[in-house]
Amino acid sequence: MCISVSSTLVLLLVADLNFLQVLVFVLITYFMAGLTLSSGAFFTFYILVVLGQATMTVFFRTLGCTSKNMDSALRLASIVIMLMILTSGYMVPYNDMRPLVRWFYWLNPLAYDFSAMMLNEFKDLNLQCVAQNLIPNGPGYKNAAYQVCTLAGGLSKEAYVDGANYLLAAFNFSQNHLKRNIAIMVAFIIGLLLVNVVVGEYITFDSSTMNVRAFKRRRKTLADPENCERQQTLSNAASVDIASPKSVVTWEGINYTVPISRNSSKQLLFSVSGFVKPGTMMALMGPSGAGKSTLLDVLSQRKTIGIIQGSLKADGMTPGRVYAKSTGYCEQADIHDPQQTVREALLFSACLRQSKNIPQDEKDAYVDQLIEILELTEVADALVGDSVKGLSVEERKRVTIGVELAAKPDVLLFLDEPTSGLDSQSALSIVRFLRRLTQSGTAIICTIHQPSAAVFNLFDRLLLLHHGRTIYCGPTQNLRNYLIRNGERPAVDVNIAEYALQMLTSSHQREETNSNTWAERWAASPEHKENIDHIYQLNNNVQQLVRKEMESISQHSQPEESQTERPSTAPVGKRGSSYSTSFWMQVKLVTTRAMLSNWRLSGYISTRVFNHVVIALLTGLTYLNVGKTLADIQYRIFVVFQVTVLPSLLLSQVEARYHFARAIFYREKSSQMYSSLAFVVANIISELPLSIVCSVVVSIVLSLFTNCLTCIFYIYTNIATWC
Repeated sequence: MCISVSSTLVLLLVADLNFLQVLVFVLITYFMAGLTLSSGAFFTFYILVVLGQATMTVFFRTLGCTSKNMDSALRLASIVIMLMILTSGYMVPYNDMRPLVRWFYWLNPLAYDFSAMMLNEFKDLNLQCVAQNLIPNGPGYKNAAYQVCTLAGGLSKEAYVDGANYLLAAFNFSQNHLKRNIAIMVAFIIGLLLVNVVVGEYITFDSSTMNVRAFKRRRKTLADPENCERQQTLSNAASVDIASPKSVVTWEGINYTVPISRNSSKQLLFSVSGFVKPGTMMALMGPSGAGKSTLLDVLSQRKTIGIIQGSLKADGMTPGRVYAKSTGYCEQADIHDPQQTVREALLFSACLRQSKNIPQDEKDAYVDQLIEILELTEVADALVGDSVKGLSVEERKRVTIGVELAAKPDVLLFLDEPTSGLDSQSALSIVRFLRRLTQSGTAIICTIHQPSAAVFNLFDRLLLLHHGRTIYCGPTQNLRNYLIRNGERPAVDVNIAEYALQMLTSSHQREETNSNTWAERWAASPEHKENIDHIYQLNNNVQQLVRKEMESISQHSQPEESQTERPSTAPVGKRGSSYSTSFWMQVKLVTTRAMLSNWRLSGYISTRVFNHVVIALLTGLTYLNVGKTLADIQYRIFVVFQVTVLPSLLLSQVEARYHFARAIFYREKSSQMYSSLAFVVANIISELPLSIVCSVVVSIVLSLFTNCLTCIFYIYTNIATWC
C-alpha cells in the first residue's frame, strides 16, 4: 500500500503534536511562574502553546520542503526566525517599529501568539503602582485621589492600572483580538500545511543516485612536470615496499562478558581460540549475532567495557599499550572526511601513524605506490565526497583499506564486513585485492557474511562461530570433510560456506535441547586439539627466535654503534609512545585538514557570513539610530542582549559539522592517530579565522546602524561562544 506525500505530512504533524508533553510543560511553567489562577486562563494558555508548537512545526517542515539543501534552509531560517523575534511585539512594540520591518508584523505567527497570551494573562489583572510610578510622591503624599500613575494606561486618582488598559496603551493589544488571534493561528497552520503538501507533491529536487566525482582544483595530469617528477621519485624509491607484517598472532580461551545491569551480565564469547600467520587470510563467519564483530573488536583491543579473559599474544608476548597503533582496523562504515582527496586521506594517515623518523619524501612515495596497488590512480585527486557526489562504494572501501595500509601496520590488518553493501562482482574484486596483499606477507582477519563460493575459496583459514562458540577453526578446504564426518551430507556442487550458515540457522532450536551441539563436537574433535597444540608451538618458537635475535644483537653490537638508532626488538605493542608523532604535529596536521575542509565546503563559509550579515542588518534596521531617551536605553539593552545570544542562534550550522567530525575522530582516535586534546585544539583554531571575520562584520554593521559601539564586545562574545 502506497501513502501519498500529503497524507504523510498530515500524519507527521499529528504525530508531532504531543499534547501530553505540552501539558506537562504548561503545568510546570504556569504554576511556577504564578500566572493567573483561573481555569479559563490556564486552558487558554495551554491551547495557545499547542497552536504555537503546531505553527512552528509546519513552518519548519515547509522550509525544509522548499530548500534544495541544508545551506539554503539555514539561510532562509536565519532571515525568517530573526524577523519573527524582532517583530513579535515584545522587544519593540508595533507603534515604535521602523517602517522597514513593521510590515512583517502582520505575517508573524509569533506576534499573534504573543498578543493572545498577553491578553489572556492581563485581562483580569490590576497592576499596582508603587511610589516610583506615582506623581507626586514623597512624605505627605498618601492620598491616591491627588496622584497619577505614570504606567501606560494609568488614570488619575487611581493607584493601579487595569491590565487591559495597560496592554492597549503600551502594546496596542485590544481585548477583542484574543479570539481573532486564535483563529489566525489556526489559519496559519492550515495555510502552511497546504503549502507543505503542494511543495511536497509537485516540487522535487535532483535526487539522482549516480555518483558524480569532484576533483580538487588544478588537477595534475600524467603529462604535467610535477607528475612526471612524482613518477620518477616513485620509480627510484626501490626501498619503498608495501607494509609486510611478520608477526604471528594467537588467541586462546577468549571469553568476553558484558554487563547488562548492576547485578547481571551476559557472556558473548566462549573459549574461542585461533591463530593467524603472516601471508594468510582468515575469515570470521557465522549467522547474525554469532559474535564475529565482537571477536574482531576483542582481538584488536577496541573493547572498552566488559571483562575479557583468555590469552592474546603477538609474537608470543602479550600486546602492550600501542598494540592498536601496530594494527590496521577497517570499520564496516567507510567514514572519511568528504572534502579530502584520496591522496590526502592516505597521506594524512601516513604522516600521523608512520614513524616520525621516516622522511616525508619516503612517505609521499609510499602513498603513491599504495594508490597504484589499490587501483585508485584515476581518482587519486578526486574528493572522497558522499554517496551522491563522490566515490563509488567499492572505491570508498578501497580508500578505507588504503588508510589503514598507509600506517604500515606491524602486526596484521582487521576488516569488519569489507564486502558489505557491494554487489557480487565488487565483493570479489575487494577480496581478490586482499588476497594480493597477503602475497607481500600481510596477515588479514576479516568478518564476512554469506560469501559466494569464489570469495570463500580465496581465504586460507576459517573461524566459524555461532552464539559466541567455535563451530570450526581450520583451513577452508577442510570444512566440507569436517561437516561430512559429523553427519552432514552437503552436495558436491553446493557452496559449502552458505550450507554451513543454513545448517546453523536451521538447527538452532535443535541445538538448544540436544547436548551434542556443534560447539561440543568441535571441543571434542582432533582438529581442536591440533589447533591448541599449534598455538603453543607458535608462541614457543617465536619467543625463542626473539630471544636469539636479542642475544645476537648484544654480541655483535660495536661501541660506536651504541649511539645510533636501531630497530627495537621489543615485543610488538610494548615499545614507544601511544602516538607516532608529537602533540604539536598532530595539531598542525588536523588543523590543516579542518581548515582545508572548511574552505572546500564553500556553502559552509558563505552561509556563515550570510547569516551574520543578514541578522546584523535586520537588527540594525529594527533599532535604527537609537537615541538616548528612557525608551532608547531599553532598546540599547536589547541590542546588547541580542548580540550576546546571537552566536547561540547560529550554532546549528557548526553543530552538524562537529557531529560528523567527531565520528571521524572516534575512528582515528581508536587507531592512535592523534589525541583528544589535539582534536579539540585543532577544531578551535580552524574556526577562529571565520569567527573573527563574522564578528568584525556584525560589529561594524551594528555600530553604523544603531550607534552602539559593540565591536570589541561582540568579537569577544562571538569567538568565545563558537569555540
